[in-house]
Amino acid sequence: MGTTGYWLAAKASPADLVGAVEFAGLDVTFTPLVVGWVDAVVVGMPHPVKPDDLLEAFAGRAAVPAAVAFVMDSDLGVFGGIDPSGTTFSVGVNQAAFESYAIPDQGIFDAAHLERLVQWSAHAPTPLDAARLAEIGGEHWTFADEGLAAIGEAVGLPVRF
Repeated sequence: MGTTGYWLAAKASPADLVGAVEFAGLDVTFTPLVVGWVDAVVVGMPHPVKPDDLLEAFAGRAAVPAAVAFVMDSDLGVFGGIDPSGTTFSVGVNQAAFESYAIPDQGIFDAAHLERLVQWSAHAPTPLDAARLAEIGGEHWTFADEGLAAIGEAVGLPVRF
């Protein structure tokens, strides 16, 4: 059995996130990730939760750039984000796995979501360009965790589960 879990990162201090964490009902402890960013592995999450719902519940209260990653049994994954204006995106990893699990992909493989990731990355430690995203997105990952890690690495936010 592979990895299943959620990861959350925000451009804020842990103290800034207390209200959002309580509002979203999350059981998390944020730790420093990179300069200006904190992250947490989310535990106690009812399954399945759409990453957009988690981002909106969390970052909608904190009004800071945030990212979330979700992996299911190491087969499929979603990397999402929200900017301070509330614009969200979600991009998928391993499209065929969504089909084999009969999970609707809700457009997360569409060009519009990929473009929003590129735009969102202006808030990340390392802005992402479309060429690098195409390189990452063009790969099939044996383990979705590796694809999520590649996206996180590309924007300067190491993903962990």
